[in-house]
Amino acid sequence: MDRSIEPSHCTQKPPVVVIYNNLETFYPFLSRFEDPSILEKRKYRGDRALFWLGSQKLVIASSSIPDAERLCQLYGYKGTRSITPRKPSYQLSLDILNDPQTVAHIVQLAGPGKAIRLIPYAATREMYRLARFLRETCGLRVDLPESPAEKDIEIRDFYDTKLGFRRDAPDWITESVRLPRGFGVQDRHSASEAITWFLIRGLDCMVKPDRGESGLGIQYFDHHVAHPNLLAELQSNAFCPGESVLVEEYIRPQAGLSPSLELFVPPLGCGEPFITYLSNQHFGQLGRFSGVIISKSYLEANWYAPLAENGLRIASQLQKLGYVGNFDLDTVIDQQGRVYLLEINTRRTGGTHAHEFGRFAFTDRYLEDVALFSSNQVKAAGVSSLDQLFELLSPVLFPICSEKRGVVITVSSTLKSGDFGCLIVGESIADLMEIKQEMEFLLHPVVQVQ
Repeated sequence: MDRSIEPSHCTQKPPVVVIYNNLETFYPFLSRFEDPSILEKRKYRGDRALFWLGSQKLVIASSSIPDAERLCQLYGYKGTRSITPRKPSYQLSLDILNDPQTVAHIVQLAGPGKAIRLIPYAATREMYRLARFLRETCGLRVDLPESPAEKDIEIRDFYDTKLGFRRDAPDWITESVRLPRGFGVQDRHSASEAITWFLIRGLDCMVKPDRGESGLGIQYFDHHVAHPNLLAELQSNAFCPGESVLVEEYIRPQAGLSPSLELFVPPLGCGEPFITYLSNQHFGQLGRFSGVIISKSYLEANWYAPLAENGLRIASQLQKLGYVGNFDLDTVIDQQGRVYLLEINTRRTGGTHAHEFGRFAFTDRYLEDVALFSSNQVKAAGVSSLDQLFELLSPVLFPICSEKRGVVITVSSTLKSGDFGCLIVGESIADLMEIKQEMEFLLHPVVQVQ
C-alpha cells in the first residue's frame, strides 16, 4: 500500500511549505550548457508543485505561477497558495532567506504553533541554510520529513551520481537483476577509449555525464556507424569537459520498457522503506526525459517482482547510511525480459506530481480505476494563454462527460515559450493513447507531444 506523506490538512501536523528548488539542485550542472533556454525553462516548472501533497500548502517557486489560483480552484487544491521571492535567482532557498516578505508569509503560515514542514524538490546545502535561518532567526520549528539530516547531505549527493550508485549497487542487489557493463572515466581521451572497447565488440554504448539529469548531455554511439573521430564527437558535448562520465553499454529496451520505481525512505528507526509508485518513462528527442505512464498493468509484469525486491533492498541500504526522502530507481527491460538497473535519483522526481495527483483526486487506490500519462513538454507554438489552451482542448479536458478521463493542465507558465505540461487520465494505457491522439489532433498542426 502507498503510505507516502499524508496530505497536509491533517490538523495535528504543522503546515506544509513546499520549495520547488529544481533549478537550485541542478544549476552547477546546467550552467555549463550553452543554451540559456535550458536554465530559463526550469524557472517556469514550479507549476508541478501545485499538485504535490494534497490541498493545504504554501508553494514557493523561482518564478511566479500566473495561473496558480485558477488551476488550484479547478482541480480541487483550494488550500494551496503560491508565492515567489522578489529577487529570484538560481538559488531559491537563499532567495527566500533574503526576502523579508516571503519569510513573513512562512512565519504567518506557521501560526501560533510556530512550526512548519519544509518539503523541497531536493535537499541542498542552500535549503539547510534556509532551515537554520527559520529556526534561529524566526524561532520556528522546522521539520524536514523528506530530507536527511544536514550531516548526511553527502549521502544524497553521492548516490545521486551515476558512478556513486554503480560503486555500491553490486553489493546490494540480487542475481535477479543486473547492471549494464560500464566504465567511469574522467576525461575525453579515456571516454573515447571506453567507447572503442564497446564498438569493436559489436556493442552500442552511451556516454552519460555523472551528475546529469533528464537525459541532458547523453551521447549514443552505434557500432554499425563509423566513428573516425571520437574525440571530436565528445568535444561537441557541452556537458563533458571536466565532468566525470559513465560510458555504458546500451541496453535496447523491450517494447519501450524503461520502468522507474519510486520509493520513500523514512528516518532510521521510524519505519521501513516502502514503494510509492511504479511508472514507465517516456523520452523525447535526444533521449531527454519527457514524462511517465502509471498503470496497474505494469504491476502484473514478470519483471516487477525482482525490480520491487531490489528497489526495497537499495532503499534499506540508503536508510542505514542516513538517507531520508523519496528516490527513484531507473531501469530498462531488455529483449529477453531481464531487468537492468541504471541509476537512482535521490529526490522527488518527474512523476511524483502525477502519482500524488492520482492519490488526491481518486484516493490511494487510484490505480484500480485509472491510468495516468504525464507529459512535461507538449509543443504548443501559437498558444499564448491558458484561456486559449482551454478553448482548443475543451473536448478532451478532464473530466470528459463527468467521467474519470481527460487532460489535466499541470504547467501553463511555459506557454510563452511554446509548450505546456499536462496529465492525461484514462481507464487504461490504450485509453490514454486515444485521448492523447485526440489532443494532438485538436492542437494540430501547432503541437506534437514528445
